[in-house]
This record gives sequence, structure tokens and C-alpha cells, in this order.
Amino acid sequence: MKKIIILCAVLGALVLSCASTGGAQGEGQTGFWTWGVFNDVANGGSSRINLIEDVETIDGEVYMTYRISGEITNQYEYGYAGWYAYPDNPTQEMLKTISSFSFKVLGDGNTYFIMFATSDIEDSSFYRTTFTTKKGQVTTHHVRVGSLQQPDDWGIKKRFNQENALQIQWQTTNNGKPGTFDLKVYDIRLYK
Repeated sequence: MKKIIILCAVLGALVLSCASTGGAQGEGQTGFWTWGVFNDVANGGSSRINLIEDVETIDGEVYMTYRISGEITNQYEYGYAGWYAYPDNPTQEMLKTISSFSFKVLGDGNTYFIMFATSDIEDSSFYRTTFTTKKGQVTTHHVRVGSLQQPDDWGIKKRFNQENALQIQWQTTNNGKPGTFDLKVYDIRLYK
């Protein structure tokens, strides 16, 4: 499996780090991704996030891993931080037809949102669900695209259109409750 690191363009002032990972063809194909972060600074917040990429051998396999850490503050009422995996063009085309995807996490015990971002959603009310990590343990999270929903309590509701697939995002669920987070994400896989 060949790993490629890609230089990425700055996506606003919020992107701190990015890279990509590649892999096999067929069922469970991984594609190539550019990684970056975002936080609540644009909303007047002060939450912090850091992303460190590394190449690691885990259970005999070589992976590009992404350690994400930081701190949520309540300077912005709904303080948050998050990160994304932006696909290259062929992988983005795959996102338009998958039925599910998976990823692995070395957890910190916190709960996070996983979101399927589409280009027609302009207020960040992307289709989502939550997952809970286990502190110090690796877990695999499998997400059915058809099971994701927009938030009930905010955002402009739109019919899900997978043809507008943009990227996969993760975000803290603290909603302004101060606290730290520290986890590692790797091995995104796409399934038809």
C-alpha cells in the first residue's frame, strides 16, 4: 500500500494541518484524502485543535494516522472543534455511490459527531450521527450513509442528495462545555 503525503492549500485561517492516505481497490477501498481542522474562532470562540499526521505500523499494517487533540472552551456559547477528510476527485466520485464507510479510532472516552458533508448544505447542518470512543482502546466505527440525519434543533432542512457528496467530518459534541480531547483516527474505508 503506497502512502502519499499531499501539500494542501489553506482553506481559510482554520486549517492547521493536512495530508492524505491511499489504499486498495475494490470492497473496502480507502481512496486519497486531505485532512484539516476547524474550530469556533469564526464565531468568537477560543477552542483549540491540533492535528498531527504520522505513518505507523499497527497490527502489521502500515497506516497514515491522525492524532487530533485540543480543548473546548465556552467563550462561544456552543464551543466546538472538528476535523475533516476531503477526498481527491476519484474518491469524491466514490462517496456519491457508497452505502457505508468505516474508520478506526484510538479513543479518549468522549462522544463525537461523524458527518457526511454535502455541497448543498450551507449552514453546516450536515447529515450526522454520534459515536462514542473507548479510552485507550481501538474501535472500528461503521456508518451507514442512509442512517445519517440533519440536526433536529437547528439548520435549514434539505432532502439528502448523495450526488452532492463533499467530505467526511468529525466534531466534538461538548457544545460549549469546557474540556479536552485527544484521539487518533485512521483507516477510512468506503463500501458500495
